[in-house]
Amino acid sequence: MNEMQRLRVALPGCFTLDKNCPIPNLRAHYVDARTFGSLGELGLLIVGWKGVRTLEYRRQILAKWLGEDDFIGDLIADEWVLLSGSDGQALDPVLVAGSVGGLARLTGGNSGVNVAADGSQLCTAVNFQADKGDLAFECRVKIDVITNLSVFVGFTDIITLEAPIESAASANTILSNATDAVGLFFDTSMTDDNWWAAGVANGTDATHVDSGIPPVAAAYQVLRVELDASGNAKMYIDGNLVADVDDAVTATVAQCATAFCYARTAVTRLVDLDYMLVEQDR
Repeated sequence: MNEMQRLRVALPGCFTLDKNCPIPNLRAHYVDARTFGSLGELGLLIVGWKGVRTLEYRRQILAKWLGEDDFIGDLIADEWVLLSGSDGQALDPVLVAGSVGGLARLTGGNSGVNVAADGSQLCTAVNFQADKGDLAFECRVKIDVITNLSVFVGFTDIITLEAPIESAASANTILSNATDAVGLFFDTSMTDDNWWAAGVANGTDATHVDSGIPPVAAAYQVLRVELDASGNAKMYIDGNLVADVDDAVTATVAQCATAFCYARTAVTRLVDLDYMLVEQDR
């Protein structure tokens, strides 16, 4: 994705914003009209070279905060928290130099021990909460090799290296390490190693759902998690609804957006993130 080249979008019947729009501290940006998932409401997305920015406009009566990072540049922006395990091959997330359109990369370690040794994780601060309304997370993800690893993308309640939800390594059962988390995970220890939609609310697992869609090695997929004000979730893969998960997360518990991976055996695994986006009503 290289939408940074799209510097001007007219909104017929509304108004036009362009690259001269006075937004502080932006070296370059674009303004884009979007319909937000299943919410069906038109809004504006403003993206800067250096990561998340605020947006004070949403059509009709709602004001929405939007943040998207396209991972352009040479360093990950200050808004992100970088976490990795103790193994020498487990690395903090980094931007991939020379990548067209920008990429962040998670690199799992190869000790084959556990998350504390081999995990790699990128997350925001704990700034989001479902009861504020229309909370959503979206990420375009590519996994280099789809064997012997676990990946989670979505929301969780703590900024600590952790697989928020993973396989319990028995049939299609899950292990929730977080108290409150919701997202899509892929784990080769599941009997059916597809993307699974899952949530945990105050320590109680929601019914997890098999999307029936596996990742494809070295191919991108767009993963999206939407939460209503009661903590119920809708999950999307490449724009298609794949799961409804009721009572997925405690609506009053603050969350961070996150992407996580670790290798389950003595191999190194890479997960590339083309962009990450978070949105929430004010």
